[in-house]
Amino acid sequence: MPALDRAVLSPTGCNLVAFSGGPDSLVLLHRLLHECPDAKLRVVHVDHACDPGSGRRAEQAGALAAALGLRAEVHRIQTPAASRAGPEASLRHARYAVLESLLEPGDHVLTAHHADDQAETVLLRLLRGAGPRGLGGMRALRPLGVGQLGRPLLDWTRARIEAQVKAMQRADPRLVPVDDPSNRDSSIDRGYLRQTVLPLISSRWPGWRERLVETARVQRWAAAHLQPALDALLAPCLRWRGSEACLDRDGWLRLDDDDALALLRRWLEQQDVQVPALEPQREFLRQCRSAGGERQPLLAWAGGELRAWRERLWLDPPMPETGLQASDWNPHTPFELAVGGQLVLSGQGRPPAGRWQVGRLPGGARLQLAPDRPRQRLGEWLRRHGLPPWRRALLPAVFVDHRLVAVAPDAIDAGFRAALRHAGLTLRWHQRPARLTLEDRRPTRSFP
Repeated sequence: MPALDRAVLSPTGCNLVAFSGGPDSLVLLHRLLHECPDAKLRVVHVDHACDPGSGRRAEQAGALAAALGLRAEVHRIQTPAASRAGPEASLRHARYAVLESLLEPGDHVLTAHHADDQAETVLLRLLRGAGPRGLGGMRALRPLGVGQLGRPLLDWTRARIEAQVKAMQRADPRLVPVDDPSNRDSSIDRGYLRQTVLPLISSRWPGWRERLVETARVQRWAAAHLQPALDALLAPCLRWRGSEACLDRDGWLRLDDDDALALLRRWLEQQDVQVPALEPQREFLRQCRSAGGERQPLLAWAGGELRAWRERLWLDPPMPETGLQASDWNPHTPFELAVGGQLVLSGQGRPPAGRWQVGRLPGGARLQLAPDRPRQRLGEWLRRHGLPPWRRALLPAVFVDHRLVAVAPDAIDAGFRAALRHAGLTLRWHQRPARLTLEDRRPTRSFP
Protein backbone atom coordinates (compact mmCIF):
# COMPACT_ATOMS: atom_id res chain seq x y z
CA MET A 1 0.00 0.00 0.00
CA PRO A 2 1.22 3.56 -0.66
CA ALA A 3 2.12 5.64 2.35
CA LEU A 4 0.00 8.53 3.53
CA ASP A 5 0.96 12.01 2.40
CA ARG A 6 2.31 13.20 5.74
CA ALA A 7 3.04 16.66 4.36
CA VAL A 8 -0.64 17.58 4.66
CA LEU A 9 -0.77 16.88 8.41
CA SER A 10 -0.44 19.70 10.90
CA PRO A 11 3.06 19.61 12.39
CA THR A 12 2.08 21.52 15.53
CA GLY A 13 -1.72 21.70 15.83
CA CYS A 14 -4.54 19.20 15.96
CA ASN A 15 -5.66 17.07 13.01
CA LEU A 16 -9.45 16.82 12.80
CA VAL A 17 -10.31 13.63 10.92
CA ALA A 18 -13.60 13.96 9.04
CA PHE A 19 -14.91 10.50 9.84
CA SER A 20 -18.05 9.18 8.15
CA GLY A 21 -17.15 5.60 9.04
CA GLY A 22 -17.21 4.62 5.37
CA PRO A 23 -14.35 2.62 3.79
CA ASP A 24 -12.32 5.70 2.84
CA SER A 25 -12.37 7.47 6.20
CA LEU A 26 -11.94 4.17 8.07
CA VAL A 27 -8.74 3.45 6.14
CA LEU A 28 -7.56 7.02 6.68
CA LEU A 29 -8.01 6.84 10.45
CA HIS A 30 -6.46 3.36 10.64
CA ARG A 31 -3.37 4.38 8.65
CA LEU A 32 -2.98 7.63 10.62
CA LEU A 33 -2.81 5.63 13.83
CA HIS A 34 -0.24 3.21 12.40
CA GLU A 35 1.93 5.57 10.32
CA CYS A 36 1.69 8.79 12.35
CA PRO A 37 1.53 7.72 16.02
CA ASP A 38 2.73 11.12 17.22
CA ALA A 39 0.05 13.09 15.36
CA LYS A 40 -2.58 14.75 17.52
CA LEU A 41 -5.91 13.40 16.23
CA ARG A 42 -9.49 14.44 16.83
CA VAL A 43 -12.24 12.34 15.22
CA VAL A 44 -15.32 14.27 14.05
CA HIS A 45 -18.47 12.75 12.59
CA VAL A 46 -21.03 15.13 11.03
CA ASP A 47 -24.57 13.74 11.15
CA HIS A 48 -26.46 15.38 8.30
CA ALA A 49 -29.82 14.20 9.67
CA CYS A 50 -31.13 14.05 6.11
CA ASP A 51 -32.64 10.54 6.28
CA PRO A 52 -33.97 8.18 8.99
CA GLY A 53 -30.75 6.14 9.02
CA SER A 54 -28.33 8.99 9.69
CA GLY A 55 -28.48 8.59 13.47
CA ARG A 56 -27.70 4.89 13.22
CA ARG A 57 -24.75 5.60 10.95
CA ALA A 58 -23.45 8.11 13.51
CA GLU A 59 -23.58 5.37 16.17
CA GLN A 60 -21.74 2.94 13.88
CA ALA A 61 -19.06 5.53 13.19
CA GLY A 62 -18.62 6.06 16.91
CA ALA A 63 -18.27 2.31 17.47
CA LEU A 64 -15.64 2.05 14.72
CA ALA A 65 -13.61 4.89 16.22
CA ALA A 66 -13.87 3.21 19.64
CA ALA A 67 -12.61 -0.07 18.11
CA LEU A 68 -9.53 1.84 17.03
CA GLY A 69 -9.11 3.33 20.50
CA LEU A 70 -10.50 6.82 19.82
CA ARG A 71 -13.65 8.74 20.65
CA ALA A 72 -15.70 10.26 17.84
CA GLU A 73 -17.39 13.61 18.36
CA VAL A 74 -20.80 13.69 16.68
CA HIS A 75 -22.07 17.03 15.42
CA ARG A 76 -25.64 16.97 14.16
CA ILE A 77 -26.64 19.62 11.64
CA GLN A 78 -30.00 20.70 10.34
CA THR A 79 -30.80 19.84 6.76
CA PRO A 80 -29.95 23.04 4.84
CA ALA A 81 -32.66 24.88 2.94
CA ALA A 82 -32.97 24.28 -0.79
CA SER A 83 -30.62 26.40 -2.86
CA ARG A 84 -29.19 26.70 -6.35
CA ALA A 85 -26.30 24.55 -5.21
CA GLY A 86 -28.49 21.44 -5.06
CA PRO A 87 -28.80 19.04 -2.11
CA GLU A 88 -25.33 17.48 -2.45
CA ALA A 89 -23.49 20.81 -2.49
CA SER A 90 -25.71 22.25 0.27
CA LEU A 91 -24.88 19.34 2.58
CA ARG A 92 -21.18 19.63 1.72
CA HIS A 93 -21.17 23.34 2.55
CA ALA A 94 -22.94 22.65 5.85
CA ARG A 95 -20.47 19.88 6.69
CA TYR A 96 -17.42 22.03 6.01
CA ALA A 97 -18.95 24.89 8.00
CA VAL A 98 -19.09 22.59 11.04
CA LEU A 99 -15.52 21.40 10.53
CA GLU A 100 -14.23 24.94 10.00
CA SER A 101 -15.94 26.12 13.19
CA LEU A 102 -13.94 23.55 15.19
CA LEU A 103 -10.53 24.71 13.93
CA GLU A 104 -8.00 26.60 15.99
CA PRO A 105 -5.06 28.37 14.31
CA GLY A 106 -2.60 25.77 13.07
CA ASP A 107 -5.15 22.92 12.99
CA HIS A 108 -5.86 20.82 9.91
CA VAL A 109 -9.01 19.04 8.77
CA LEU A 110 -8.15 15.70 7.13
CA THR A 111 -10.53 14.14 4.61
CA ALA A 112 -10.35 10.77 2.85
CA HIS A 113 -10.61 11.94 -0.76
CA HIS A 114 -8.67 9.57 -3.02
CA ALA A 115 -7.53 9.25 -6.65
CA ASP A 116 -10.91 8.04 -7.94
CA ASP A 117 -12.58 11.05 -6.32
CA GLN A 118 -9.99 13.25 -8.00
CA ALA A 119 -10.67 11.75 -11.43
CA GLU A 120 -14.44 12.12 -10.98
CA THR A 121 -14.01 15.73 -9.88
CA VAL A 122 -11.96 16.59 -12.97
CA LEU A 123 -14.52 14.95 -15.26
CA LEU A 124 -17.45 16.75 -13.60
CA ARG A 125 -15.66 20.09 -13.86
CA LEU A 126 -14.81 19.42 -17.48
CA LEU A 127 -18.51 18.81 -18.20
CA ARG A 128 -19.34 22.11 -16.47
CA GLY A 129 -16.79 24.09 -18.49
CA ALA A 130 -14.07 24.77 -15.92
CA GLY A 131 -10.81 26.59 -16.64
CA PRO A 132 -7.26 25.35 -15.89
CA ARG A 133 -7.52 25.84 -12.13
CA GLY A 134 -10.81 23.99 -11.93
CA LEU A 135 -9.47 21.16 -14.09
CA GLY A 136 -6.56 20.94 -11.66
CA GLY A 137 -8.97 19.11 -9.36
CA MET A 138 -8.59 18.93 -5.61
CA ARG A 139 -5.38 20.14 -4.01
CA ALA A 140 -3.66 17.98 -1.43
CA LEU A 141 -3.57 20.97 0.94
CA ARG A 142 -5.56 24.19 0.86
CA PRO A 143 -6.61 26.88 3.35
CA LEU A 144 -9.76 26.33 5.40
CA GLY A 145 -10.76 29.03 7.86
CA VAL A 146 -7.95 29.60 10.35
CA GLY A 147 -6.37 26.26 9.42
CA GLN A 148 -5.86 23.96 6.45
CA LEU A 149 -7.71 21.16 4.67
CA GLY A 150 -5.48 18.16 3.90
CA ARG A 151 -6.10 15.02 1.84
CA PRO A 152 -3.55 12.33 2.83
CA LEU A 153 -5.10 9.61 0.59
CA LEU A 154 -5.16 11.53 -2.67
CA ASP A 155 -2.69 9.08 -4.28
CA TRP A 156 -4.69 6.01 -3.25
CA THR A 157 -7.15 4.35 -5.64
CA ARG A 158 -10.52 3.00 -4.55
CA ALA A 159 -9.32 -0.54 -5.32
CA ARG A 160 -6.37 -0.12 -2.94
CA ILE A 161 -8.65 1.24 -0.23
CA GLU A 162 -10.99 -1.74 -0.60
CA ALA A 163 -8.01 -4.11 -0.35
CA GLN A 164 -6.85 -2.35 2.81
CA VAL A 165 -10.33 -2.68 4.35
CA LYS A 166 -10.24 -6.45 3.77
CA ALA A 167 -6.82 -6.68 5.38
CA MET A 168 -8.05 -4.67 8.38
CA GLN A 169 -11.10 -6.91 8.79
CA ARG A 170 -8.95 -10.04 8.81
CA ALA A 171 -7.08 -8.57 11.75
CA ASP A 172 -10.20 -7.19 13.48
CA PRO A 173 -13.68 -8.37 12.33
CA ARG A 174 -15.29 -5.37 14.09
CA LEU A 175 -13.98 -3.00 11.39
CA VAL A 176 -16.97 -3.19 9.06
CA PRO A 177 -17.39 0.15 7.25
CA VAL A 178 -20.60 2.16 7.47
CA ASP A 179 -22.78 1.86 4.37
CA ASP A 180 -24.14 5.24 3.24
CA PRO A 181 -26.92 4.75 0.64
CA SER A 182 -26.41 8.27 -0.72
CA ASN A 183 -23.23 7.00 -2.41
CA ARG A 184 -25.51 5.01 -4.76
CA ASP A 185 -27.98 7.84 -5.37
CA SER A 186 -28.09 8.40 -9.14
CA SER A 187 -30.21 11.53 -8.74
CA ILE A 188 -27.08 13.55 -7.85
CA ASP A 189 -24.41 14.26 -10.46
CA ARG A 190 -21.55 12.36 -8.85
CA GLY A 191 -23.78 9.36 -8.12
CA TYR A 192 -25.04 9.30 -11.70
CA LEU A 193 -21.51 9.56 -13.01
CA ARG A 194 -20.30 6.76 -10.72
CA GLN A 195 -23.23 4.40 -11.23
CA THR A 196 -24.09 4.95 -14.91
CA VAL A 197 -21.41 6.76 -16.89
CA LEU A 198 -18.09 5.52 -15.52
CA PRO A 199 -18.80 1.80 -15.98
CA LEU A 200 -19.28 2.50 -19.70
CA ILE A 201 -16.10 4.59 -19.86
CA SER A 202 -14.15 1.91 -18.00
CA SER A 203 -15.25 -0.77 -20.46
CA ARG A 204 -13.76 1.23 -23.33
CA TRP A 205 -10.92 3.17 -21.68
CA PRO A 206 -9.81 1.20 -18.59
CA GLY A 207 -7.00 3.65 -17.79
CA TRP A 208 -9.23 6.72 -17.62
CA ARG A 209 -8.65 7.33 -13.88
CA GLU A 210 -4.87 7.55 -14.17
CA ARG A 211 -5.12 9.78 -17.25
CA LEU A 212 -7.51 12.23 -15.60
CA VAL A 213 -5.38 12.40 -12.46
CA GLU A 214 -2.37 13.18 -14.68
CA THR A 215 -4.46 15.76 -16.54
CA ALA A 216 -5.24 17.42 -13.22
CA ARG A 217 -1.54 17.59 -12.40
CA VAL A 218 -0.76 19.24 -15.76
CA GLN A 219 -3.63 21.73 -15.36
CA ARG A 220 -2.42 22.73 -11.90
CA TRP A 221 0.99 23.42 -13.39
CA ALA A 222 -0.59 25.48 -16.21
CA ALA A 223 -2.76 27.44 -13.78
CA ALA A 224 0.25 28.24 -11.58
CA HIS A 225 2.20 29.62 -14.56
CA LEU A 226 -0.75 31.61 -15.89
CA GLN A 227 -1.47 33.19 -12.53
CA PRO A 228 1.19 35.97 -12.58
CA ALA A 229 0.05 37.17 -16.01
CA LEU A 230 -3.60 37.18 -14.94
CA ASP A 231 -2.79 38.98 -11.69
CA ALA A 232 -0.98 41.69 -13.64
CA LEU A 233 -4.04 42.04 -15.89
CA LEU A 234 -6.40 42.06 -12.92
CA ALA A 235 -4.66 44.62 -10.69
CA PRO A 236 -5.70 47.76 -12.63
CA CYS A 237 -9.29 46.51 -12.84
CA LEU A 238 -9.81 46.14 -9.09
CA ARG A 239 -11.92 48.74 -7.31
CA TRP A 240 -12.10 48.75 -3.53
CA ARG A 241 -15.10 49.55 -1.36
CA GLY A 242 -13.58 49.47 2.09
CA SER A 243 -12.16 45.95 2.35
CA GLU A 244 -14.45 44.59 -0.37
CA ALA A 245 -12.90 44.04 -3.81
CA CYS A 246 -15.07 44.81 -6.84
CA LEU A 247 -14.20 44.65 -10.53
CA ASP A 248 -14.18 47.75 -12.73
CA ARG A 249 -16.90 47.08 -15.28
CA ASP A 250 -15.62 49.37 -18.04
CA GLY A 251 -12.03 48.17 -17.74
CA TRP A 252 -13.21 44.56 -17.84
CA LEU A 253 -15.38 45.13 -20.89
CA ARG A 254 -12.50 46.71 -22.83
CA LEU A 255 -10.84 43.27 -22.94
CA ASP A 256 -11.62 40.73 -25.64
CA ASP A 257 -13.92 37.87 -24.63
CA ASP A 258 -11.24 35.30 -23.83
CA ASP A 259 -9.20 37.70 -21.72
CA ALA A 260 -12.31 39.00 -19.97
CA LEU A 261 -13.45 35.50 -19.03
CA ALA A 262 -9.97 34.47 -17.86
CA LEU A 263 -9.79 37.64 -15.75
CA LEU A 264 -13.24 36.98 -14.28
CA ARG A 265 -12.25 33.44 -13.29
CA ARG A 266 -9.06 34.67 -11.66
CA TRP A 267 -10.93 37.32 -9.68
CA LEU A 268 -13.44 34.75 -8.45
CA GLU A 269 -10.59 32.42 -7.48
CA GLN A 270 -9.05 35.23 -5.42
CA GLN A 271 -12.39 35.56 -3.61
CA ASP A 272 -12.16 31.83 -2.82
CA VAL A 273 -15.51 30.94 -4.39
CA GLN A 274 -16.47 28.14 -6.74
CA VAL A 275 -16.16 29.35 -10.34
CA PRO A 276 -19.35 28.96 -12.42
CA ALA A 277 -19.50 27.00 -15.65
CA LEU A 278 -18.15 28.64 -18.81
CA GLU A 279 -21.46 29.00 -20.68
CA PRO A 280 -23.14 31.14 -17.95
CA GLN A 281 -19.97 33.26 -17.80
CA ARG A 282 -20.21 33.95 -21.53
CA GLU A 283 -23.90 34.86 -21.25
CA PHE A 284 -23.17 37.24 -18.37
CA LEU A 285 -20.42 38.90 -20.42
CA ARG A 286 -22.80 39.26 -23.36
CA GLN A 287 -25.46 40.87 -21.17
CA CYS A 288 -22.93 43.27 -19.66
CA ARG A 289 -21.80 44.35 -23.12
CA SER A 290 -25.38 45.07 -24.20
CA ALA A 291 -26.86 46.38 -20.92
CA GLY A 292 -27.55 50.05 -20.45
CA GLY A 293 -29.11 52.42 -17.96
CA GLU A 294 -29.93 50.92 -14.61
CA ARG A 295 -30.03 47.30 -15.78
CA GLN A 296 -28.29 44.84 -13.48
CA PRO A 297 -27.11 41.71 -15.33
CA LEU A 298 -27.03 38.79 -12.92
CA LEU A 299 -25.03 35.55 -12.91
CA ALA A 300 -26.28 33.22 -10.15
CA TRP A 301 -24.76 29.82 -9.45
CA ALA A 302 -24.07 27.50 -6.54
CA GLY A 303 -21.01 29.49 -5.43
CA GLY A 304 -22.55 32.95 -5.36
CA GLU A 305 -24.17 35.79 -7.26
CA LEU A 306 -22.42 38.22 -9.58
CA ARG A 307 -24.05 41.50 -10.60
CA ALA A 308 -23.08 44.46 -12.75
CA TRP A 309 -24.18 47.78 -11.19
CA ARG A 310 -22.81 51.30 -11.32
CA GLU A 311 -19.61 50.66 -13.27
CA ARG A 312 -18.65 47.70 -11.07
CA LEU A 313 -19.06 43.96 -10.80
CA TRP A 314 -20.26 42.91 -7.33
CA LEU A 315 -19.90 39.45 -5.79
CA ASP A 316 -22.23 38.07 -3.13
CA PRO A 317 -22.31 34.65 -1.48
CA PRO A 318 -25.41 32.48 -1.94
CA MET A 319 -27.29 33.85 1.03
CA PRO A 320 -31.01 33.47 1.81
CA GLU A 321 -32.81 36.73 2.40
CA THR A 322 -33.89 37.59 5.91
CA GLY A 323 -37.36 36.37 6.73
CA LEU A 324 -40.40 38.57 6.29
CA GLN A 325 -41.49 37.92 9.88
CA ALA A 326 -39.60 39.69 12.64
CA SER A 327 -37.86 37.61 15.33
CA ASP A 328 -38.02 38.59 18.99
CA TRP A 329 -34.77 39.89 20.48
CA ASN A 330 -33.80 40.06 24.12
CA PRO A 331 -31.56 43.17 23.96
CA HIS A 332 -29.58 41.93 26.96
CA THR A 333 -28.02 39.23 24.71
CA PRO A 334 -26.42 39.35 21.22
CA PHE A 335 -28.70 38.63 18.26
CA GLU A 336 -27.15 36.22 15.74
CA LEU A 337 -27.75 37.38 12.18
CA ALA A 338 -28.18 34.96 9.27
CA VAL A 339 -26.15 37.32 7.07
CA GLY A 340 -23.21 37.23 9.49
CA GLY A 341 -22.23 38.74 12.83
CA GLN A 342 -24.32 39.78 15.83
CA LEU A 343 -26.33 42.82 16.83
CA VAL A 344 -25.22 43.90 20.29
CA LEU A 345 -26.56 46.55 22.64
CA SER A 346 -23.47 47.41 24.68
CA GLY A 347 -23.40 49.36 27.90
CA GLN A 348 -24.59 48.92 31.48
CA GLY A 349 -27.91 50.77 31.27
CA ARG A 350 -31.46 49.44 30.94
CA PRO A 351 -32.76 49.15 27.36
CA PRO A 352 -35.90 51.10 26.49
CA ALA A 353 -38.98 49.12 27.46
CA GLY A 354 -41.05 47.30 24.87
CA ARG A 355 -41.02 44.26 22.62
CA TRP A 356 -37.77 44.22 20.67
CA GLN A 357 -37.64 42.49 17.30
CA VAL A 358 -35.19 42.18 14.41
CA GLY A 359 -36.50 41.72 10.90
CA ARG A 360 -36.38 42.87 7.33
CA LEU A 361 -36.41 46.53 6.35
CA PRO A 362 -39.91 47.34 5.04
CA GLY A 363 -40.21 48.83 1.58
CA GLY A 364 -40.70 52.61 1.57
CA ALA A 365 -39.64 52.89 5.23
CA ARG A 366 -38.74 56.30 6.64
CA LEU A 367 -36.86 57.44 9.74
CA GLN A 368 -36.23 60.81 11.35
CA LEU A 369 -32.44 60.67 11.62
CA ALA A 370 -32.04 64.14 13.18
CA PRO A 371 -34.49 65.98 15.48
CA ASP A 372 -34.42 69.14 13.35
CA ARG A 373 -34.95 67.40 10.00
CA PRO A 374 -37.90 65.67 8.34
CA ARG A 375 -38.22 61.91 8.04
CA GLN A 376 -36.05 60.46 5.27
CA ARG A 377 -36.77 57.62 2.84
CA LEU A 378 -34.28 54.94 3.86
CA GLY A 379 -34.00 53.46 0.37
CA GLU A 380 -32.71 56.77 -0.98
CA TRP A 381 -30.49 57.27 2.09
CA LEU A 382 -28.88 53.85 1.60
CA ARG A 383 -28.41 54.51 -2.13
CA ARG A 384 -26.50 57.71 -1.33
CA HIS A 385 -24.27 55.67 0.99
CA GLY A 386 -23.30 53.29 -1.79
CA LEU A 387 -25.15 50.12 -0.74
CA PRO A 388 -26.36 48.17 -3.80
CA PRO A 389 -30.16 47.79 -3.90
CA TRP A 390 -30.25 43.98 -3.62
CA ARG A 391 -28.25 44.11 -0.37
CA ARG A 392 -30.54 46.58 1.40
CA ALA A 393 -33.04 43.89 2.36
CA LEU A 394 -30.23 42.07 4.20
CA LEU A 395 -29.66 44.90 6.67
CA PRO A 396 -31.15 44.08 10.09
CA ALA A 397 -34.04 46.38 10.97
CA VAL A 398 -34.76 46.87 14.69
CA PHE A 399 -38.33 47.32 15.89
CA VAL A 400 -39.64 48.19 19.36
CA ASP A 401 -43.34 47.52 19.84
CA HIS A 402 -43.56 47.03 16.06
CA ARG A 403 -42.19 50.51 15.36
CA LEU A 404 -39.04 50.78 13.22
CA VAL A 405 -36.34 52.46 15.31
CA ALA A 406 -33.06 51.54 13.59
CA VAL A 407 -31.48 49.96 10.54
CA ALA A 408 -28.29 48.23 11.67
CA PRO A 409 -26.30 50.80 13.69
CA ASP A 410 -26.25 53.19 10.73
CA ALA A 411 -29.69 54.80 10.65
CA ILE A 412 -31.28 55.31 14.06
CA ASP A 413 -34.45 57.25 14.85
CA ALA A 414 -33.50 60.49 16.57
CA GLY A 415 -35.80 59.92 19.57
CA PHE A 416 -34.60 56.33 19.99
CA ARG A 417 -30.99 57.47 19.73
CA ALA A 418 -31.63 59.98 22.51
CA ALA A 419 -33.13 57.21 24.66
CA LEU A 420 -30.08 55.01 24.10
CA ARG A 421 -27.75 57.88 24.94
CA HIS A 422 -29.67 58.59 28.11
CA ALA A 423 -29.33 54.92 29.12
CA GLY A 424 -25.63 54.84 28.25
CA LEU A 425 -26.15 52.24 25.51
CA THR A 426 -24.72 51.80 22.02
CA LEU A 427 -26.08 49.67 19.20
CA ARG A 428 -23.27 47.82 17.40
CA TRP A 429 -22.87 45.18 14.72
CA HIS A 430 -20.00 42.87 15.65
CA GLN A 431 -18.25 40.93 12.85
CA ARG A 432 -20.19 42.82 10.24
CA PRO A 433 -19.69 41.48 6.68
CA ALA A 434 -17.69 43.89 4.55
CA ARG A 435 -20.27 43.77 1.77
CA LEU A 436 -22.93 45.20 4.10
CA THR A 437 -20.97 48.25 5.23
CA LEU A 438 -21.90 51.74 4.06
CA GLU A 439 -19.63 54.28 2.46
CA ASP A 440 -18.63 56.80 5.10
CA ARG A 441 -20.24 60.06 4.01
CA ARG A 442 -21.10 61.42 7.43
CA PRO A 443 -19.03 63.13 10.11
CA THR A 444 -19.58 60.17 12.47
CA ARG A 445 -20.45 56.52 11.91
CA SER A 446 -21.34 55.44 15.44
CA PHE A 447 -24.33 56.82 17.38
CA PRO A 448 -23.86 56.69 21.16
